[in-house]
Amino acid sequence: MSVNLRLPSIHGANERERLQYMERYLYQLVEQLQFALDTVGSSETSSPVKSQMPVRVVQSSPVATMSLDRGLSDDQVTFQTIKPLIIKSADIINAYYEEINKKLSSLYVAQSDFGKFVEQNTQKIEATASDITQRFENVQVVISNLDTNIGSVRGDLQAVGEEVSYTQRDIKNINENIEAIDSQVGEIGGSIYDLDEEVKNVGSNMGELIDSAVGQMSDEVGVIDKDLQGLKEVMERDVKDISADIGNLDTKIDDTKNAISSDIDKLKDSLESLNHILIEVNANIKSGLLYYDDNGIPVYGLEIGQKNTINGVEVFNKFARFSAGRLSFYDQNGTEVAYISDYKLYITHAEVTGTLKLGGYLVDTSKGVTFKWVGRS
Repeated sequence: MSVNLRLPSIHGANERERLQYMERYLYQLVEQLQFALDTVGSSETSSPVKSQMPVRVVQSSPVATMSLDRGLSDDQVTFQTIKPLIIKSADIINAYYEEINKKLSSLYVAQSDFGKFVEQNTQKIEATASDITQRFENVQVVISNLDTNIGSVRGDLQAVGEEVSYTQRDIKNINENIEAIDSQVGEIGGSIYDLDEEVKNVGSNMGELIDSAVGQMSDEVGVIDKDLQGLKEVMERDVKDISADIGNLDTKIDDTKNAISSDIDKLKDSLESLNHILIEVNANIKSGLLYYDDNGIPVYGLEIGQKNTINGVEVFNKFARFSAGRLSFYDQNGTEVAYISDYKLYITHAEVTGTLKLGGYLVDTSKGVTFKWVGRS
């Protein structure tokens, strides 16, 4: 028995008549296909030897020949032969699908004297009848204020230096005041001496009285002079100690200021490129229909990928695919570098840092390479 599948020759004066013709053609085609499949099934059950039913197609396809070479069943061969004929010869295709799109986002901002940090997360969800895809995006931006802070530190150091200069001027003023006190004490002593000489020139009747008064004044002035001398010595000693401490402090501040200035210059040079940093991460998670295999069978599973860039430079780009029969890993070029399938592991490069069991042998790499029979578990 032979089945002749012919392409439709559409007739009709208007669109309605052409649609009616196509409807009749599809009904006839379905009946022919059903009759052919029933004939194949009845032939297989009635005879122990498989009957060969020639199928003649107007437009031949190499799918049947390729499928037979792979050892597929007759049903699979028939399916792969008829499916492309229907799709290629179809003049009317009705496609209906629903799609859900959802976008979720978040924003985080932190700001201080050191700069500003912004992080934004976005998730886009695309759902159809065959798969669900989640697309993630994470963007992090750092805007630094290091230049402003370095200028502030320099200003603080300059202010400290000015305070030290003010303290040194105050000490100089104290020394000048001590010298003025010493001069005044000398003038008081000279005045007492002049007063004593004048008293000696006064008449004899007043001499004794004046001598007594002058003597008393001389004693009081002596006490004052002694106190002033002691105060002077104490102030000179304190000022000397303070001057030494201020001198040491001034030296230390200068050394520290120079060291900090040098460190700030180095820090500024090393952080010039870090004033603006952009980190971007794009990831996707797809679950559902991943692809069709060589036999036209849909393969469902999970696919996870991620790409990282820093200031526009790609630093990471890989993805993995997991299905019921295969676990695969891909590099940035989409090349499959490793996969696990049918109890076997296929990998481009392998590195074993501990032990590896091969059958009943244990391979130990902790101290060179050793093979030890441990038996099969």
